[in-house]
Amino acid sequence: MNTGRQTVALAETPNGNFQLEAVPVGDQTHHVLSINGCVMARTHANLEIALADLALAGIPATQRYADVLIGGLGLGVTLGQVLKHSAVQSVCVVEIEPRIAEWNRTVLGNADLLDDARVELVIGDFCAYVQGVPRNYHGIAMHIDMGPNQVARTENRRAYSLSMLRVLQTRLRTGGALALCAGKASYDRALHSVFGAVNAMQPDQNSPCRIYQVMV
Repeated sequence: MNTGRQTVALAETPNGNFQLEAVPVGDQTHHVLSINGCVMARTHANLEIALADLALAGIPATQRYADVLIGGLGLGVTLGQVLKHSAVQSVCVVEIEPRIAEWNRTVLGNADLLDDARVELVIGDFCAYVQGVPRNYHGIAMHIDMGPNQVARTENRRAYSLSMLRVLQTRLRTGGALALCAGKASYDRALHSVFGAVNAMQPDQNSPCRIYQVMV
């Protein structure tokens, strides 16, 4: 059966095979991003919005200034949600694949998000950036992959290691929150060992992974 799903962009790069598809949902056209055949992001899902909201949970409405770090640009949904928060004045987005940034500007129509004066886009590896740039944030949203057991790129497992969790902990300001995608309940133990209390949620019944939130 023809679902009307169409491939609108393809790229084979040193970082993997990337595919962007247009998908009709009702009377709207949404997009799906896949890496090495694994679906990573969908504009018609709640995951990316929930990820932003959980990362911003430690920022009170009365606060006037907040710095946020986003790991993975994806389809730009998390970035768009973060920019809606009135306190957010600085957002650093780290994306490893230049083609994804290009597709956001062209196919996805997100040039206005990337050109926002509050946004800094870094093309590079998220783990290397976090380890090499000792900045502190009020919120961190990490959507590098679907979790340590569901990686599209084997290199992404490093982002879920205990050592990286400890680095991320040091990058959070007091009261700040880290929100990340991870698929297995067993990952609770790793997060507990570093942060203590862990909040887990399933964004929707079709979501391929859970979102975890930890605070310092």
